[in-house]
Amino acid sequence: MITEEFKNRLMAINDLMLIEETKAVKRYKLLENELKQMVVNKTIWDYNINFKIGCFTCDEYLNKKYNTEEGDPIFEWNGAIYELLIERRNNPTWNVVNYLRGTLLDGFQFCYTFYCILCYSKLSIEEILLIQSVWIDISVDYQWKVELIKIQE
Repeated sequence: MITEEFKNRLMAINDLMLIEETKAVKRYKLLENELKQMVVNKTIWDYNINFKIGCFTCDEYLNKKYNTEEGDPIFEWNGAIYELLIERRNNPTWNVVNYLRGTLLDGFQFCYTFYCILCYSKLSIEEILLIQSVWIDISVDYQWKVELIKIQE
């Protein structure tokens, strides 16, 4: 059951995540523009940008429950791709969390990062409140291609 205290704490967590998510999105856009130009300039052949979320806690019970060691994430989401984030921002009802209907958080608009944790993790609301940090990780795979044999098509 979501109490008024839980609601306030979850909303505060959402606000903190949104601040960092906004910074990450800004950096993502800059990286994407730089990488596109590198492809045009033939500095690289291609690239991938990975947008990943990780949740960490020092809570012994949670680490044991999710079979992780302290310092390792209790939840990671690799499906947090930038294109999906942008698509969802353009659709005002994208972040409806069905299992929160009828609670104090019914209709609350979660940021993309928090939405991923709420909907794609197995963490309960009580467990989410034990998360000590959330990382938004952007990594780039730079690709260079060397054709050794030309294949006839």
